Amino acid sequence: FQGGALLVNLVLTTRSEEQWKKFLPALVSTGLIQPEKVTNNFTFFKFHPILVPILWSHLDSKRQQALYQSHQQQYYELSLYLWDKNRQNPIESSAIFKCELNNFLFAVKGALTRTTDYAVDFADNVNEFLNYFGLQRDYKALNDQLARLARKVGSREWYLTEINLGKQLYSVGRYAKAATIFEGVLSGLDSTVSYERCIALSYLGRYFRFQGKAQQAATYYQQGLDLIPQLEQTKGVQRQTGLLYTDLADVLTDMGRYVEAKSAYEQSLAIKNGEQRGKAVVLGQLGTLALLQGELSDAQQRYQAALCLFQQLKEPISEAIIWHQLGMVDQTKEQWENAEHAYRQAAEIQETKGSLQSATQTWGQLASMMEGMGKWKEAETWYRKVIEVGQQLGDMLGVSKRLNNLANLLKNQSDCLTESQQLAEQALAISKTLDPATAQIWKTYHVLAQIADKEGNAEKAKKYRRLARETYTNFHGMKYDLRQYAPLILGIVAVVINGKACKEKLEPVLEMLKMVNQDTVNAIIQILKGERDVDKLCEPLDYQEAPIITAILEGIEQPESLKWFENV
Repeated sequence: FQGGALLVNLVLTTRSEEQWKKFLPALVSTGLIQPEKVTNNFTFFKFHPILVPILWSHLDSKRQQALYQSHQQQYYELSLYLWDKNRQNPIESSAIFKCELNNFLFAVKGALTRTTDYAVDFADNVNEFLNYFGLQRDYKALNDQLARLARKVGSREWYLTEINLGKQLYSVGRYAKAATIFEGVLSGLDSTVSYERCIALSYLGRYFRFQGKAQQAATYYQQGLDLIPQLEQTKGVQRQTGLLYTDLADVLTDMGRYVEAKSAYEQSLAIKNGEQRGKAVVLGQLGTLALLQGELSDAQQRYQAALCLFQQLKEPISEAIIWHQLGMVDQTKEQWENAEHAYRQAAEIQETKGSLQSATQTWGQLASMMEGMGKWKEAETWYRKVIEVGQQLGDMLGVSKRLNNLANLLKNQSDCLTESQQLAEQALAISKTLDPATAQIWKTYHVLAQIADKEGNAEKAKKYRRLARETYTNFHGMKYDLRQYAPLILGIVAVVINGKACKEKLEPVLEMLKMVNQDTVNAIIQILKGERDVDKLCEPLDYQEAPIITAILEGIEQPESLKWFENV
């Protein structure tokens, strides 16, 4: 035993649990064993450092070998129990695993060294908990040992080894290498429908989502979901179904397809009903969906609920994700101190746990927040740090966004205009290799248009504004952004169709918009005077303003086209 054990595991010494209960008071009174309550049902007995060496020295080598093997078998069986229990009672199962961590690591490494029949399954179970707790060093060491095993391609041992290796590479940001592993798994599996194939498809989808290729990711997730009905509906298959729906919802959110995303999240939540960890994950994702739709109160409420669950589960990596998202809510509200606190909470956890890719996302938000507060130098420093680390990690989606952020920041400094243009062009080159919606390519076109204006290049500015408008118009989430202008759009359409009777209701709306953007007001006035040429009206407008005019023109032509305002 490595420093102690639960009472249920002490029976390995061949004494029964009842016998141990008789000895324990004496051992506790002498200080050789110290009881530590883990849960209401389990107590961990911590050994004095001298106890095990003394007892061990009284055993012959044959008895020692037998105990080694019994120890490995016992902890393998405990890992099976905890893996299953983890679905319904993750707090208790996580607490048990944490207190027995050293025994699990010692036992699984021994089982792998002996290449027992159950060794790879044992490692797979232990890996799941190591990943939850962000124990990257132990996670990597165990997968390195797994990788050294000889195994036949297509066998279960080969599959579990490769999947765990791919997951470990993914967790430290080596995405391209992880994708190669998962593609190899798909190739190595036979062509029959299987649970293993669903797992590989899920991880490949995550890789492509991270690379900014949302449509490819969605295709992999859908392939996995198409296989599910053909499988026996075991607990593992049901859990994987929920994960696939969550992954699909994530990528639909990236694409701005919010109604479909919410439906997928709800399907996932229904499957995970009663499973605390799954519930926490989906609560967090629904919070993100609410944030993207501008429903800040709902987003904050869902994030707080998810944060409480992850803190109870003692899963720091997931906790950090929620802190990051809470920071985004506060940043949107311009509650700077709260936002900075949340981001720094997230970054501290991510840096401590070696989750560098997640940390870069949080650093990027810190940079954005500093920019919003007018702290230009601090923002620039953070942006440059994120770009450098992102390039090292191969995070091209993140790099493209931060290059554009930095270009936007520097364009207002006259001596940095050339560098600003170079940065924006680098961002554009990367974004063109990604899904336009995921890369938000319209933002880069917008920055390039502004730079061209500052250079006095009217034609180039006009071209970039047009490209920004076109790409943003094709983004499914555009309609959600447009909702805030619904009263204005509906009011203008009513005035044009119904005449002067509606003009009094329109005056306050026009005055309010005039405070925001004169170009849009000018375009609306032209519409009221009879102009219907969409290109002429939108030419001076940026990507956020043009959809207002487009929606008005569509509403005048076909009033029923505006009914979508009721459904978004």
